[in-house]
Amino acid sequence: MRAPLWRRVLMMFFGAAPGDGVREELPAPRFGEYPLQRRVVAGLLGVPLPSAGTRVPFTAAEVADAHEPCMVAELPALVLSAGPERKRRGGGLVRAVLAGAVGVAAVGGVALGLMQWRSGEAELTGPGAVVEVGTPLAVGDCVVAAWPGGVRFDGVPRLTEESTCTTYPDGQVLAVVPAESAAEARREGPVKCEQRTRKARAKLPDVRSFAVVPTRATFQGAGRVTSCLVLGAHGPVYGPLDAFRKPGYSFLGTANMQKGDCLDVVSSRSARLASCSQPHDEEVLGFARFGSDMTFGQIKGDPGRYCEIAVPPAEHGYASSAYSAGSWVSELSWESGAHYVVCTVRRADGAAMAPKRR
Repeated sequence: MRAPLWRRVLMMFFGAAPGDGVREELPAPRFGEYPLQRRVVAGLLGVPLPSAGTRVPFTAAEVADAHEPCMVAELPALVLSAGPERKRRGGGLVRAVLAGAVGVAAVGGVALGLMQWRSGEAELTGPGAVVEVGTPLAVGDCVVAAWPGGVRFDGVPRLTEESTCTTYPDGQVLAVVPAESAAEARREGPVKCEQRTRKARAKLPDVRSFAVVPTRATFQGAGRVTSCLVLGAHGPVYGPLDAFRKPGYSFLGTANMQKGDCLDVVSSRSARLASCSQPHDEEVLGFARFGSDMTFGQIKGDPGRYCEIAVPPAEHGYASSAYSAGSWVSELSWESGAHYVVCTVRRADGAAMAPKRR
Protein backbone atom coordinates (compact mmCIF):
# COMPACT_ATOMS: atom_id res chain seq x y z
CA MET A 1 0.00 0.00 0.00
CA ARG A 2 1.29 3.46 -0.91
CA ALA A 3 1.89 5.62 2.16
CA PRO A 4 -0.22 8.82 2.44
CA LEU A 5 1.35 12.09 1.27
CA TRP A 6 1.67 13.50 4.79
CA ARG A 7 3.55 10.38 5.91
CA ARG A 8 5.87 10.37 2.90
CA VAL A 9 6.73 14.03 3.51
CA LEU A 10 7.39 13.45 7.21
CA MET A 11 9.55 10.40 6.59
CA MET A 12 11.52 12.27 3.94
CA PHE A 13 12.02 15.18 6.34
CA PHE A 14 13.17 12.91 9.19
CA GLY A 15 15.35 10.70 6.99
CA ALA A 16 13.21 7.57 6.67
CA ALA A 17 12.35 5.90 3.39
CA PRO A 18 8.58 5.60 2.75
CA GLY A 19 8.72 1.82 2.87
CA ASP A 20 11.02 1.38 5.86
CA GLY A 21 9.56 -0.84 8.54
CA VAL A 22 5.94 -0.46 7.40
CA ARG A 23 3.85 -3.11 9.06
CA GLU A 24 0.20 -3.94 9.09
CA GLU A 25 -2.30 -1.13 9.18
CA LEU A 26 -2.93 0.21 12.67
CA PRO A 27 -5.44 2.73 14.05
CA ALA A 28 -4.25 6.33 13.77
CA PRO A 29 -3.95 8.26 17.07
CA ARG A 30 -5.99 11.29 18.08
CA PHE A 31 -4.78 14.60 16.64
CA GLY A 32 -3.32 15.81 19.94
CA GLU A 33 -1.28 12.61 20.30
CA TYR A 34 0.68 13.14 17.10
CA PRO A 35 4.23 14.44 17.77
CA LEU A 36 4.30 18.23 17.60
CA GLN A 37 6.63 18.39 14.61
CA ARG A 38 4.26 16.21 12.58
CA ARG A 39 1.30 18.44 13.30
CA VAL A 40 3.32 21.53 12.35
CA VAL A 41 4.60 20.13 9.06
CA ALA A 42 1.21 18.76 8.10
CA GLY A 43 -0.34 22.15 8.78
CA LEU A 44 2.27 23.93 6.69
CA LEU A 45 1.67 21.64 3.74
CA GLY A 46 -2.09 21.78 4.06
CA VAL A 47 -2.28 18.02 4.37
CA PRO A 48 -4.79 16.74 6.97
CA LEU A 49 -3.64 14.08 9.39
CA PRO A 50 -5.74 10.89 9.44
CA SER A 51 -8.55 11.05 11.96
CA ALA A 52 -8.49 8.88 15.06
CA GLY A 53 -9.29 5.25 14.33
CA THR A 54 -8.43 5.39 10.63
CA ARG A 55 -6.26 2.41 9.79
CA VAL A 56 -2.98 3.52 8.24
CA PRO A 57 0.44 1.86 7.84
CA PHE A 58 2.68 2.69 10.83
CA THR A 59 5.88 1.19 12.11
CA ALA A 60 5.87 -0.02 15.71
CA ALA A 61 8.21 2.84 16.67
CA GLU A 62 5.87 5.41 15.14
CA VAL A 63 2.92 4.05 17.07
CA ALA A 64 4.86 4.24 20.34
CA ASP A 65 6.11 7.74 19.45
CA ALA A 66 2.62 8.95 18.62
CA HIS A 67 1.13 7.79 21.92
CA GLU A 68 3.94 8.95 24.21
CA PRO A 69 2.83 12.10 26.08
CA CYS A 70 4.75 15.33 25.46
CA MET A 71 6.61 16.43 28.59
CA VAL A 72 7.64 20.03 29.25
CA ALA A 73 10.33 20.44 31.88
CA GLU A 74 9.58 22.63 34.85
CA LEU A 75 12.59 24.89 35.16
CA PRO A 76 13.42 27.64 37.60
CA ALA A 77 14.24 30.80 35.71
CA LEU A 78 16.86 33.31 36.25
CA VAL A 79 15.47 36.56 34.88
CA LEU A 80 17.65 39.32 33.83
CA SER A 81 16.80 42.99 34.05
CA ALA A 82 18.11 45.62 31.69
CA GLY A 83 21.84 46.18 32.22
CA PRO A 84 25.13 46.10 30.38
CA GLU A 85 24.58 44.71 26.92
CA ARG A 86 24.26 40.94 26.77
CA LYS A 87 23.72 38.90 23.63
CA ARG A 88 20.64 36.69 23.63
CA ARG A 89 21.42 33.04 23.19
CA GLY A 90 20.05 31.25 20.22
CA GLY A 91 20.69 33.97 17.63
CA GLY A 92 23.63 32.09 16.13
CA LEU A 93 21.56 28.93 15.97
CA VAL A 94 18.72 30.73 14.23
CA ARG A 95 21.06 32.25 11.63
CA ALA A 96 22.79 28.91 11.03
CA VAL A 97 19.54 27.07 10.45
CA LEU A 98 18.09 29.78 8.21
CA ALA A 99 21.27 29.58 6.13
CA GLY A 100 20.72 25.84 5.56
CA ALA A 101 19.12 23.98 2.67
CA VAL A 102 16.38 25.88 0.85
CA GLY A 103 14.25 22.75 0.71
CA VAL A 104 13.72 22.72 4.48
CA ALA A 105 13.92 26.45 5.18
CA ALA A 106 10.22 26.86 5.82
CA VAL A 107 9.99 23.81 8.06
CA GLY A 108 13.19 24.72 9.91
CA GLY A 109 11.94 28.25 10.49
CA VAL A 110 8.72 27.05 12.07
CA ALA A 111 10.54 24.51 14.23
CA LEU A 112 12.86 27.25 15.50
CA GLY A 113 9.96 29.55 16.18
CA LEU A 114 8.38 26.91 18.38
CA MET A 115 11.68 26.24 20.10
CA GLN A 116 12.14 29.93 20.88
CA TRP A 117 8.60 30.19 22.20
CA ARG A 118 9.12 27.25 24.51
CA SER A 119 12.49 28.65 25.59
CA GLY A 120 10.87 32.00 26.24
CA GLU A 121 8.20 30.30 28.34
CA ALA A 122 10.89 28.93 30.63
CA GLU A 123 12.80 32.22 30.64
CA LEU A 124 9.63 34.17 31.48
CA THR A 125 10.18 37.87 30.94
CA GLY A 126 13.76 38.07 29.77
CA PRO A 127 17.07 36.28 29.23
CA GLY A 128 17.32 33.47 31.72
CA ALA A 129 19.13 30.37 32.90
CA VAL A 130 18.51 27.50 35.29
CA VAL A 131 19.79 28.22 38.78
CA GLU A 132 20.28 25.77 41.62
CA VAL A 133 19.90 26.97 45.20
CA GLY A 134 20.77 24.70 48.10
CA THR A 135 18.46 26.31 50.66
CA PRO A 136 15.50 28.69 50.42
CA LEU A 137 16.52 32.34 50.18
CA ALA A 138 14.96 34.90 52.52
CA VAL A 139 14.87 38.69 52.46
CA GLY A 140 18.25 40.01 53.58
CA ASP A 141 20.26 36.94 52.61
CA CYS A 142 23.50 37.72 50.80
CA VAL A 143 24.71 35.35 48.10
CA VAL A 144 27.86 34.42 46.24
CA ALA A 145 27.31 33.53 42.58
CA ALA A 146 29.72 31.05 40.97
CA TRP A 147 29.64 31.35 37.18
CA PRO A 148 30.93 28.56 34.91
CA GLY A 149 34.20 29.63 33.34
CA GLY A 150 34.32 32.64 35.66
CA VAL A 151 32.41 34.88 33.22
CA ARG A 152 29.52 36.74 34.84
CA PHE A 153 26.09 36.21 33.32
CA ASP A 154 27.42 33.56 30.95
CA GLY A 155 25.96 30.17 31.73
CA VAL A 156 24.23 28.88 34.82
CA PRO A 157 25.36 30.29 38.19
CA ARG A 158 25.47 28.37 41.45
CA LEU A 159 24.19 30.53 44.31
CA THR A 160 25.51 30.05 47.83
CA GLU A 161 24.24 31.91 50.87
CA GLU A 162 26.83 34.18 52.48
CA SER A 163 25.47 34.59 55.98
CA THR A 164 27.64 37.48 57.16
CA CYS A 165 27.40 39.72 54.06
CA THR A 166 31.04 40.63 54.64
CA THR A 167 33.13 38.28 52.47
CA TYR A 168 32.59 39.97 49.11
CA PRO A 169 28.99 38.90 48.39
CA ASP A 170 27.77 39.22 44.82
CA GLY A 171 24.35 40.44 45.84
CA GLN A 172 21.43 40.25 48.22
CA VAL A 173 17.77 39.24 48.37
CA LEU A 174 15.81 42.48 48.67
CA ALA A 175 12.29 41.08 48.38
CA VAL A 176 10.24 37.93 47.94
CA VAL A 177 7.04 37.43 45.97
CA PRO A 178 4.55 34.93 47.47
CA ALA A 179 2.50 32.74 45.12
CA GLU A 180 -0.34 30.25 45.39
CA SER A 181 1.26 27.86 42.90
CA ALA A 182 4.43 27.26 40.90
CA ALA A 183 2.57 28.37 37.78
CA GLU A 184 1.69 31.69 39.41
CA ALA A 185 5.31 32.11 40.54
CA ARG A 186 6.53 31.59 36.97
CA ARG A 187 3.93 33.95 35.58
CA GLU A 188 4.14 36.82 38.07
CA GLY A 189 7.33 36.44 40.11
CA PRO A 190 9.88 37.94 37.70
CA VAL A 191 7.71 40.95 36.83
CA LYS A 192 7.01 41.70 40.47
CA CYS A 193 10.69 41.28 41.34
CA GLU A 194 11.56 43.90 38.73
CA GLN A 195 9.02 46.23 40.30
CA ARG A 196 10.01 45.61 43.90
CA THR A 197 13.74 46.08 43.34
CA ARG A 198 13.49 48.98 40.86
CA LYS A 199 13.80 51.75 43.44
CA ALA A 200 16.88 50.21 45.07
CA ARG A 201 18.54 49.47 41.71
CA ALA A 202 18.00 53.05 40.54
CA LYS A 203 20.10 54.29 43.46
CA LEU A 204 23.00 51.86 42.96
CA PRO A 205 25.81 52.32 40.43
CA ASP A 206 26.14 48.91 38.75
CA VAL A 207 23.63 46.16 39.50
CA ARG A 208 21.13 43.81 37.89
CA SER A 209 17.92 42.25 39.08
CA PHE A 210 17.34 38.47 39.21
CA ALA A 211 14.28 36.44 40.10
CA VAL A 212 14.89 32.93 41.41
CA VAL A 213 11.66 31.14 40.52
CA PRO A 214 10.83 27.78 42.14
CA THR A 215 9.83 24.78 40.05
CA ARG A 216 6.76 22.72 40.72
CA ALA A 217 9.00 20.23 42.54
CA THR A 218 10.77 22.85 44.70
CA PHE A 219 7.82 25.19 45.25
CA GLN A 220 7.03 24.07 48.82
CA GLY A 221 10.69 23.80 49.84
CA ALA A 222 11.36 27.31 48.55
CA GLY A 223 8.70 28.68 50.88
CA ARG A 224 6.19 29.23 48.05
CA VAL A 225 7.98 32.41 47.01
CA THR A 226 10.11 33.86 44.24
CA SER A 227 13.30 35.39 45.67
CA CYS A 228 14.18 38.81 44.25
CA LEU A 229 17.95 39.28 44.03
CA VAL A 230 20.04 42.32 43.19
CA LEU A 231 23.52 41.32 41.97
CA GLY A 232 26.54 43.33 40.96
CA ALA A 233 26.62 43.65 37.18
CA HIS A 234 30.42 43.40 36.86
CA GLY A 235 31.62 42.16 40.24
CA PRO A 236 30.76 41.77 43.93
CA VAL A 237 28.78 44.41 45.78
CA TYR A 238 31.16 44.04 48.76
CA GLY A 239 28.47 44.18 51.42
CA PRO A 240 24.78 44.62 52.21
CA LEU A 241 22.51 46.81 50.12
CA ASP A 242 19.96 49.54 50.71
CA ALA A 243 18.19 49.41 54.09
CA PHE A 244 20.30 46.46 55.25
CA ARG A 245 23.20 48.85 55.80
CA LYS A 246 23.09 50.65 59.12
CA PRO A 247 24.76 53.91 60.25
CA GLY A 248 28.38 53.20 61.10
CA TYR A 249 28.77 50.59 58.37
CA SER A 250 32.27 50.80 56.85
CA PHE A 251 32.33 50.56 53.07
CA LEU A 252 34.75 48.06 51.54
CA GLY A 253 34.25 49.56 48.09
CA THR A 254 31.92 51.80 46.13
CA ALA A 255 29.60 49.11 44.73
CA ASN A 256 27.03 49.48 47.52
CA MET A 257 27.23 53.25 47.88
CA GLN A 258 23.95 54.68 46.64
CA LYS A 259 22.30 57.97 45.80
CA GLY A 260 21.12 59.76 48.90
CA ASP A 261 23.68 58.18 51.23
CA CYS A 262 25.23 60.37 53.88
CA LEU A 263 28.88 59.64 54.61
CA ASP A 264 31.40 60.23 57.35
CA VAL A 265 34.93 60.41 55.95
CA VAL A 266 37.41 58.40 58.00
CA SER A 267 40.36 58.96 55.67
CA SER A 268 41.04 59.47 51.98
CA ARG A 269 40.57 55.71 51.56
CA SER A 270 37.79 54.98 54.05
CA ALA A 271 34.19 56.09 54.60
CA ARG A 272 31.32 55.07 56.84
CA LEU A 273 27.58 55.29 56.32
CA ALA A 274 26.18 58.11 58.44
CA SER A 275 22.68 59.00 59.56
CA CYS A 276 21.37 61.84 57.41
CA SER A 277 19.47 63.14 60.43
CA GLN A 278 22.81 63.92 62.09
CA PRO A 279 25.72 66.14 60.97
CA HIS A 280 27.83 64.35 58.35
CA ASP A 281 30.69 65.00 55.95
CA GLU A 282 29.31 64.22 52.48
CA GLU A 283 26.19 63.23 50.59
CA VAL A 284 26.08 61.01 47.49
CA LEU A 285 24.46 62.79 44.53
CA GLY A 286 25.03 60.31 41.70
CA PHE A 287 27.64 58.75 39.44
CA ALA A 288 29.97 59.79 36.64
CA ARG A 289 30.28 56.97 34.10
CA PHE A 290 33.08 56.22 31.64
CA GLY A 291 33.72 54.05 28.62
CA SER A 292 35.80 50.90 28.56
CA ASP A 293 38.78 52.78 27.10
CA MET A 294 39.22 54.90 30.24
CA THR A 295 41.82 53.39 32.58
CA PHE A 296 41.93 53.63 36.35
CA GLY A 297 45.31 55.34 36.04
CA GLN A 298 43.73 58.12 34.01
CA ILE A 299 40.92 58.66 36.47
CA LYS A 300 42.53 58.33 39.88
CA GLY A 301 44.52 61.57 39.78
CA ASP A 302 41.52 63.85 40.23
CA PRO A 303 38.19 62.06 39.83
CA GLY A 304 36.42 64.97 41.48
CA ARG A 305 36.79 67.13 38.38
CA TYR A 306 34.64 64.69 36.42
CA CYS A 307 31.94 64.94 39.08
CA GLU A 308 31.96 68.73 38.75
CA ILE A 309 30.91 68.19 35.14
CA ALA A 310 28.70 65.10 35.35
CA VAL A 311 26.93 65.76 38.68
CA PRO A 312 27.44 69.44 39.58
CA PRO A 313 26.26 70.15 43.16
CA ALA A 314 24.65 73.40 42.02
CA GLU A 315 22.08 71.41 40.03
CA HIS A 316 21.07 69.70 43.27
CA GLY A 317 20.51 72.94 45.16
CA TYR A 318 23.97 73.40 46.66
CA ALA A 319 25.43 76.86 46.14
CA SER A 320 28.84 76.70 44.43
CA SER A 321 30.11 79.39 46.79
CA ALA A 322 29.65 77.11 49.81
CA TYR A 323 29.84 73.57 48.45
CA SER A 324 32.17 71.57 46.21
CA ALA A 325 32.12 68.18 44.51
CA GLY A 326 33.72 65.18 46.16
CA SER A 327 34.29 61.70 44.79
CA TRP A 328 34.99 58.05 45.60
CA VAL A 329 36.36 55.48 43.18
CA SER A 330 37.27 51.81 43.65
CA GLU A 331 40.12 50.19 41.75
CA LEU A 332 38.63 46.72 42.32
CA SER A 333 35.31 47.72 40.77
CA TRP A 334 37.04 49.58 37.95
CA GLU A 335 39.22 46.65 36.98
CA SER A 336 36.17 44.38 36.94
CA GLY A 337 34.64 46.58 34.24
CA ALA A 338 32.44 48.88 36.34
CA HIS A 339 33.75 52.24 35.14
CA TYR A 340 32.12 54.84 37.36
CA VAL A 341 32.96 57.39 40.04
CA VAL A 342 30.67 58.02 43.01
CA CYS A 343 29.99 61.76 43.11
CA THR A 344 29.31 63.52 46.39
CA VAL A 345 28.84 67.04 47.72
CA ARG A 346 30.68 68.50 50.72
CA ARG A 347 31.20 71.81 52.43
CA ALA A 348 33.91 73.86 50.72
CA ASP A 349 35.26 74.97 54.10
CA GLY A 350 35.57 71.39 55.36
CA ALA A 351 32.91 71.77 58.04
CA ALA A 352 30.22 69.17 58.63
CA MET A 353 27.05 69.31 56.61
CA ALA A 354 23.82 70.02 58.45
CA PRO A 355 21.28 67.24 59.01
CA LYS A 356 18.91 66.73 56.10
CA ARG A 357 15.28 67.68 56.60
CA ARG A 358 12.75 64.93 56.08
